[in-house]
Amino acid sequence: MSTGRRRLGLVATGVICLLGLIAGTLLPPSDPAIPGGLPEATQPGWLSWVRVLDPPGFLVGYSELRAAPLWVIYRSGAIADPAGPPRPDRFTRDWRVFHQVDPDALRGTDYGRGHLAPNYVISRLYGRDAQLATFRMSNIVAQRHAMNRGVWQRIEELETDVWAAGLDALWVVTGPVFDEDRAWVGRGVEVPDALYRVLLAEGPDGSGLRALAMLVPQSAAPNADLRDFVTTVDAVEQATGFDLFPGLPDTEEAELERATPDALWRLDEVSTRRGRYAD
Repeated sequence: MSTGRRRLGLVATGVICLLGLIAGTLLPPSDPAIPGGLPEATQPGWLSWVRVLDPPGFLVGYSELRAAPLWVIYRSGAIADPAGPPRPDRFTRDWRVFHQVDPDALRGTDYGRGHLAPNYVISRLYGRDAQLATFRMSNIVAQRHAMNRGVWQRIEELETDVWAAGLDALWVVTGPVFDEDRAWVGRGVEVPDALYRVLLAEGPDGSGLRALAMLVPQSAAPNADLRDFVTTVDAVEQATGFDLFPGLPDTEEAELERATPDALWRLDEVSTRRGRYAD
């Protein structure tokens, strides 16, 4: 093969990859999975660009530049039978993305591989293929072990064991919070300062949308009172640079995003409940 033809082939390959990246960024799946549609960046820039991935059971907004998901969306629910497929014994690369994190990149650090779409919820609601997708590194952020096994685990348990009961529908938007002081750990994994989780509920008997928003710092103590992390959707959007529910009517969106949680979430009752795997 001539040098000219070889160069032409490399250029063509690069163009195809670039078109794939653009398509993943600009052409999200037709089913947004959540009222209000997919999150939209409010602070345009390279670091807020995402490719939208659609594994079974959830959606991912993946940043090629940060090599991390910036948001994950799924529809949650109560779990009638906690038995499910066995936990996979390894994490895998996601070959749909160009900037791939090695599954062992955090080995030997104080950080673990933190799921955004949770293994337990997704596997019980959507099956084995969806469970395996949660173990792709495109669904993973660097998360301190104590936070992952403490506060974060407790929130995930309440989501299915308490909050989903009696609701017509429960959606979750979750992801990392990065500040301007970027930091890395292990083999080039960027560390978020906090994680956010926004639960959007369709109340009983069609009583309208209600939200519960939390911002949890990496330093959160395992048995901390969850009320310490409760905030508004507006505050999460300011911290992340994303409009989480851009498709809602303006009046409804404004009211939902500035509201504080109501009695639907039973925070006074459950905020100090110990986790299932607490010591």
